[in-house]
Amino acid sequence: MANIQFKTPEEAESERLEEAKNKARRERNEKLRESDVEVLRALESGKPVPKNLKDYRQSLRDLPEQAGFPKSVSWPNKPNL
Repeated sequence: MANIQFKTPEEAESERLEEAKNKARRERNEKLRESDVEVLRALESGKPVPKNLKDYRQSLRDLPEQAGFPKSVSWPNKPNL
């Protein structure tokens, strides 16, 4: 017979929160990877990385520090380059 274990509401909420964190981090990491191309393009051409791109990438890295993370995430806008 299978051993069925029930989760407390606190355990279930903790799991949902962890899943939300992981989802937000995956999305953040994808946005960072997408912007890697622009950073490499600037570096390879000998130009400085544009400040607005640096700021965007830093904002992405700082997402977990936002109040309300991960339930309420305010995503930064990708700069036009």
